Amino acid sequence: MGSETGIFNCFIDRLYAFLEYKEGGGFTSRLPAGKSATAILVCGSPDGHIIYHYLTNRFTSILKGLLGIEDFASFIIPGTNKLEDVMESVTFKQNIPAFIERL
Repeated sequence: MGSETGIFNCFIDRLYAFLEYKEGGGFTSRLPAGKSATAILVCGSPDGHIIYHYLTNRFTSILKGLLGIEDFASFIIPGTNKLEDVMESVTFKQNIPAFIERL
């Protein structure tokens, strides 16, 4: 509640396999340079893009800061309980050009 689903959390946990411990402390990424990623987050709350904005910061911190993914963007599609809700969402429709540009 108020965070990612358990399945998505498992996905994030699996990303740690791409980290390598540095002698003396800290980690470096095993991913090759130039990787890009996009996260599309959905939630049932109509104000989810405001309430859960901190999640986009968290994922940016993990993917960009820790794993070194240079080109990362995330979008929150609020007020979605079913796939049909996503497709009809004004927020989704407004962001379609940004989604396509990232492909």
